[in-house]
Amino acid sequence: MSKKLAILVEDDPIHQFLAKKHLTDLDLFDRLEIFNDGKEAYEAIQQKLDDEALLPDLILLDLNMPIWSGWDFLEAFKALDIKKVITIIILTSSDAEADRILADRYGLADHYIIKPLSREKAQIIFDFLQSSND
Repeated sequence: MSKKLAILVEDDPIHQFLAKKHLTDLDLFDRLEIFNDGKEAYEAIQQKLDDEALLPDLILLDLNMPIWSGWDFLEAFKALDIKKVITIIILTSSDAEADRILADRYGLADHYIIKPLSREKAQIIFDFLQSSND
């Protein structure tokens, strides 16, 4: 699988560190961009809409963040006119049934991983991305 761009939308520095470490260990991506809230990530993506090659291949999205939550991000993101396939994986500490139901409404029920990101969970992301590229 060719290396790609990933975006991590996560406000907790410890989880940022863990995600960066495990994704780097798997040598999955050329670049990992980190944003502290959904609004920051949305604005960065919006600026790249003119050049599809600059858009991420993967978005790892926390749900509970200040300014814009993961849900705020998803609501705004789904309105964008993006042709490129971008895989979104919810990476959250929430195991609440209400969040899982809402994730299902966004088509992300099987893209829901409970933090912290471990090597094993990063491998699941890798395998998922690899199978979606086949």
